[in-house]
Amino acid sequence: MMAKKRRMRSQMQVVDVGSMNVSETLYPNTPLSMDTESFQALLASFFPPENSSAESDEPMVRIDSSESETTAPVAPMQSKKRRKTSNDMRKEEKTSLLHEIKTLNAHLVFMRKQAMGHEEGEGESMITPMNTNIVLREMKLNQCLQVAANCAIASHTIALEMAHPLLPKLVLGSDKAQCQKALADVQATQLALARKYIEERTLFLDHSQYHHTSEAISSIEVKKGVYDAICYYMTNIELALIADGGFFTFREDDDLSETGIHQNCLVTAAPGVLVEAKTAVFYAYDPVVNVAVITGRYVDEDELCPYVPKERIRLDAITMAVISQLPGSETTVVRQWIHTRLVSSDHIALTDAFLRHMRPSIGRWAETLHDLVRQRLEIGENMTGIVTDQASQGISDP
Repeated sequence: MMAKKRRMRSQMQVVDVGSMNVSETLYPNTPLSMDTESFQALLASFFPPENSSAESDEPMVRIDSSESETTAPVAPMQSKKRRKTSNDMRKEEKTSLLHEIKTLNAHLVFMRKQAMGHEEGEGESMITPMNTNIVLREMKLNQCLQVAANCAIASHTIALEMAHPLLPKLVLGSDKAQCQKALADVQATQLALARKYIEERTLFLDHSQYHHTSEAISSIEVKKGVYDAICYYMTNIELALIADGGFFTFREDDDLSETGIHQNCLVTAAPGVLVEAKTAVFYAYDPVVNVAVITGRYVDEDELCPYVPKERIRLDAITMAVISQLPGSETTVVRQWIHTRLVSSDHIALTDAFLRHMRPSIGRWAETLHDLVRQRLEIGENMTGIVTDQASQGISDP
């Protein structure tokens, strides 16, 4: 029995656990002597059992492998996103609806003030449809002027094929005195609009360069002569129709005054159809600033000589001309813009022969103007000076 215990002690002196020598590590100079229970307890301290219930600060995960066993910390679980409750959703929906109701109430108050004018006890001015139309028309006119200026900026010249500016409706009554008063009321507005429109259309145009036709004029007196010649042409527009197309033209109505206002009604016998044009011409010359403005426009309604759509085709024309002097020289500059259109009729069909005759005639109005100015002033062929810009011309059916 003693021999058996000695053999066990001699066998248990060196215990190899992995790569560690227990006897040399714990007691390097003294042989290790322990009983079986102590040895098992020592082994248990190095290799805990698999089903150990020992508690630890961190949760452990057992990883099995063919060579060794290790442990790793478990990642904490993420908390789930809290879902909105029905009460929270109802609160958000209520807030959105209250904001929408507030906006709708503001629109309702504005519309009520527009419809009823002003409420009791408030000193606000009444907003009528007439006042609203005036404001809208003014805004539309400003937009038209801005578009004209933008076209000049983009092209550095006059833009072609552009719609005419918005003009106030012109209605003439059956009484001559009332017609003169109606024309006098719009004279200042028409002249100011014509000058402003031409200035915007030629904003970035070099007036000293060649554009259409150049003739020589060398004094302020001659510039007044140019103004008189253009006035004569615009008040006798039938001369252009006769000279260009050979059309027979007569006047049904003529009202010429010395106040810078002229109104006429012309009827032209074109191939297979009669064409009527009712025109009001406004003109003024300011010798202080050496600027003359001439504008002519069609009449929307004429009670004294009404349009006859069953028998005639209506011709609407707008002409604007500004006569000024080139800065630093004695050259007179004429800037002109023309817009024409034929108003189609359900009772009269336009033939190809009529269109072939009318289109060239209307297109040569500017050239005819130059010829009339040359004839009236007797300008020589070797002189240069007048610059005329024709911005838009053509025939269109509304």
